[in-house]
Amino acid sequence: TAAAYEQLVSAFLAHDNGVAGHLSAVLALDPHHVRAWSAKAIFTMTLGRSELIPAARHAAAMARACLGTDPADGLAVLAAESLVNGEWLDAIAALEKLLVLDPADSMAAKMSHALRFMLGDAAGMLASIERVLARVGLGHRHAGFLLGCKAFALEENHRFQEAEFVGRSAVE
Repeated sequence: TAAAYEQLVSAFLAHDNGVAGHLSAVLALDPHHVRAWSAKAIFTMTLGRSELIPAARHAAAMARACLGTDPADGLAVLAAESLVNGEWLDAIAALEKLLVLDPADSMAAKMSHALRFMLGDAAGMLASIERVLARVGLGHRHAGFLLGCKAFALEENHRFQEAEFVGRSAVE
């Protein structure tokens, strides 16, 4: 399950069109995978289609039903529940609290980044990814993707020269 979840995370970070298949694979291996159910709720909501809200609510409810005692898992569930209830800022806040507990959680970092982008919060995108990178460093297994997020956030903040430099570093 851990390897399948890592494939899901990598696919999400890369904007791979196989994310749904990887998510299904994780849930087939472990139908009680809290983070996968939470991700499903969040992914579904970011599609921006009102007819999918019931499916997102179901995924959030499944995440809640599978929740144990792990505080980071609890924050992932809270983010999913907040988002399906239309509380985008609360969802972001839950993801940011999760990143305090586990700054190496690339899925949470990218989700916070994506939700902030959808709300037009360019400054928040940059601040969040800079906090993550400061805590995990360039030795993190997803450093290239995280640098890509930083480059995009710099571009969204009209800091084009820095964005290009960081973007090239991300590719390297």
